[in-house]
Amino acid sequence: MNDSAKLGNLVKTAGIGLAVLGLVAAGIGYTQSGAAAFAGSYLFGWMIWASLTFGCLSMTILFNAVRGRWSTPVARIWEAGGGPMGILLIGVLLLPVLLLFKDQLYGAWLHPHAGDMVVIRKNAYLNQGFWFARIVLYFGIFYFLADRFKTWTRQEELTGDPAFHQKRNNLSGAAIVLYVLATTFMMTDLVMSIDPHWSSTMFGFIWVVGGALSAVAFATFFVVMNGKSETYKAVLQDKLMTKDFGNMMLMLTMLWTYFTFSQFLITWSGNLPEFTSYYHARLTGDWNLFGFFQIAFNFLVPFLLLLSPGVKRDPIRLGIVAAWILVFRFTDVHYIVMPFTRSHISVTIADIGCVALVGGVWLANMGFQLAKAPLLTTAHPYLTTPEVAADAS
Repeated sequence: MNDSAKLGNLVKTAGIGLAVLGLVAAGIGYTQSGAAAFAGSYLFGWMIWASLTFGCLSMTILFNAVRGRWSTPVARIWEAGGGPMGILLIGVLLLPVLLLFKDQLYGAWLHPHAGDMVVIRKNAYLNQGFWFARIVLYFGIFYFLADRFKTWTRQEELTGDPAFHQKRNNLSGAAIVLYVLATTFMMTDLVMSIDPHWSSTMFGFIWVVGGALSAVAFATFFVVMNGKSETYKAVLQDKLMTKDFGNMMLMLTMLWTYFTFSQFLITWSGNLPEFTSYYHARLTGDWNLFGFFQIAFNFLVPFLLLLSPGVKRDPIRLGIVAAWILVFRFTDVHYIVMPFTRSHISVTIADIGCVALVGGVWLANMGFQLAKAPLLTTAHPYLTTPEVAADAS
């Protein structure tokens, strides 16, 4: 059995087990908290894995745009996480939000108060039919892009025809624009619209960069954790390659911080009531302390660690930093989503169950996709032949 089959089956089995545990925990959480509180928990769990899914797609697009050597070893990981089946799956997992929990989450604009003219004037955009149609459109765009990149990669691997590589490169420029626009509007519709009085021009960019950071950290951690396999052993021995992984995480950490701070600065300088509600909820009570926690652990710690060349040359230390970033990406999503539905910090069994349930299903699908093809693609000949052959054998 080759590395892709072994690792794919391992990830699939772990995902199924996690999903079962998550289903039990989510069920217990639902009975304890009720539909209103559970709606926020489910959206939180979905957003974590949706961000990673879309991040994998964004890095696939970027890889084909720049055609860099640095992402060749992890291209298959991103393809498995953000490929057409990954997009379809995360879309299906969104259905409870769209069909069961929409009143609990989006009731402010689905059923506006008669005197709330701010929301009423937004009815042309914020109405149920148009909202649902937009969600379908976003997923249609994501699915189309994921399908084209995966299909053309497979065709190049089968035929050796470089024309398919050029097709991916030609599409990637327009794909970047489509992806950023679709993600921005999707996060506006699914998260920002929970509070229809609030708006931010930076919100979509925060999610775009946050998803990409999650995807790079996840791929780095996956490679390091499986560093003893024949496929990834040579990758980790290449210090330029691990340095590139570290530099990508450093760059995306800085960019995420820039957009996050820019949103705060724009809101603070404007000082208008319709823009301050987001930060009012997050600068009140224990959420305020959690904000400082975010600054320290989502920015300062990984930023300072990734400045060190030694960390980026050492796969073990680099993997620890990648795991750190992944963990605190969870807290970032919690900080963005949960204050819409809770006035105080809390982590409930429903939160944990929903994260585990959606994550387990996501990992099971990823494992299934990984097992279907070699871990190193031959469609981008930036690695030496023996490394590719080791996984293909």
